[in-house]
Amino acid sequence: MNGALTKTLATRKLSLFILTSLDGKVARSNGEIDWIWTDPVEGPNSDCNYGKFMSSVKYVVTGRKTFDISASFEKLPFAGKQKYVFTRTAGSSRPNDETTYISDDPAQFVRELKTRAPLDNVEDEKIWLLGGAEIFKQLHDADLVDEIILTIQPIIIGAGINLFDGITLETKWNLVSCESWKEGLVQMTYSRSPTPTV
Repeated sequence: MNGALTKTLATRKLSLFILTSLDGKVARSNGEIDWIWTDPVEGPNSDCNYGKFMSSVKYVVTGRKTFDISASFEKLPFAGKQKYVFTRTAGSSRPNDETTYISDDPAQFVRELKTRAPLDNVEDEKIWLLGGAEIFKQLHDADLVDEIILTIQPIIIGAGINLFDGITLETKWNLVSCESWKEGLVQMTYSRSPTPTV
């Protein structure tokens, strides 16, 4: 088929919105995240663009460990969103809080979710990849991650779980924006560079 006549299939963006330490960790070795947001951010945009990002999110996908930690927060970071939790252990869906446990292959499931109907506006229907590092690795290496919004907190925690450990696929990214706060946090937004076609 003539490439000029081929209609590009609209898909939702899979966006990693995450905070790491200065040395690239998302958690301590035991999974604890007690070091996150220890110093309140003050002034305009003190939520580090979280509210703006969430307004563009339709679905949330995450690993079981990350979900359990997030669900223990006093204020849920994903309230009101349809959540899919990847797990190797048995789990019951909880429709009352819009949570569904998924034992399918994460990459295969996300491919389907990207094009699930109805799809009205891809810019307002992002899929938030909440974490953790293991699920990010799987979806990145399947070439499914479209956007990375990385906030770096100025703390070095040493031993811990590194966001990028074990990545095998080489990918290139374009810097879309960079913002900093007086408390030392820096947020960089990257979009995936198109894969060259042969």
